[in-house]
Amino acid sequence: MDERWVAALAGLSVVSMVAMAIKMNQTDRLLEQERKKRQDERTGRTRVQKLRELLNATANPEDENSDGVPFKPIGFVHSAFRDRRGTPRQGCLVPHSTAFIEFSSHVNALSSLDGLQEFSHVWVLGIFHENTNVGKSGGISAKIKPPRLRGVKVGLYSTRTPHRYNPISLSLAKIDKIETKVVKGKTVTRLWLSGIDLIHGTPILDIKPYLPAYDAMESEDVRVASWVAEEDADIGFRFDEVIIPDSVREEFRESVADKLEFYSPDHFLEAVEEILVTDIRSEFQRKLQHKLESGATTAYSFRLDTTKVEFTIKDGTKIWVTGISPHQEL
Repeated sequence: MDERWVAALAGLSVVSMVAMAIKMNQTDRLLEQERKKRQDERTGRTRVQKLRELLNATANPEDENSDGVPFKPIGFVHSAFRDRRGTPRQGCLVPHSTAFIEFSSHVNALSSLDGLQEFSHVWVLGIFHENTNVGKSGGISAKIKPPRLRGVKVGLYSTRTPHRYNPISLSLAKIDKIETKVVKGKTVTRLWLSGIDLIHGTPILDIKPYLPAYDAMESEDVRVASWVAEEDADIGFRFDEVIIPDSVREEFRESVADKLEFYSPDHFLEAVEEILVTDIRSEFQRKLQHKLESGATTAYSFRLDTTKVEFTIKDGTKIWVTGISPHQEL
């Protein structure tokens, strides 16, 4: 073989090795960042427990030395979303999402809810109780990176991030029904909601009926940031199709469907499609997938109702559900 060809091939080999080393180094850095993030979350769980203890304590507003918050949850959410992964960014993105608020014993729920059945929607104010940066050293970050801005920072008050100085949530949901039933010998009142974006265990501070005449602004008076208003703002975060193969559907109906707590089998499958089409992966997972070799597949999962839903991404445009199995409650 000509010496020039040998030299050229050797050069290409060196270039390939350098490129591979760079890619491996980038992947290692991303994995280290994720490891540190998980460590921070574990540390944050103790702070979450402190927040829960604070919420469960009723402060005395007249006590100037009180360090508590003069609010006591009126109830707690029982949701098909067992943790943050898979929970929609906005409830309207997943119309088949479902949950109920079970009211605490100190609330005269039956009387307090009288008349609410005449409304279709309700505002729900709660607490982001699973925030792992509660009380974090250095405080809350005043600027964050919304997913749509691909790394550009804006002030937290121009976003709907859950990581706020006062971690209060505001959700608009559809009222499905109000029911009173006996559970373990106690009479409880529940407000069932759909199109909801709250996870299981969320403490609720208040609910208010949605009034279109006051809550819906005239379109000509409304202005929003361009990165929110752009029609293509969701490009990269929505998939063309969610595919649930017949074999997965059959296995689900045979071994899982009768164990669901919140859904009928058909509504459950519709909810899975609504959840996955919006791309529930974290920014880290997207970056890591981008660093992997072309054609490589990564397995993902999330919990919904009493199940674990597993899926992969095909051709970067389609979601392929690979399994729906029972998930043992932790």
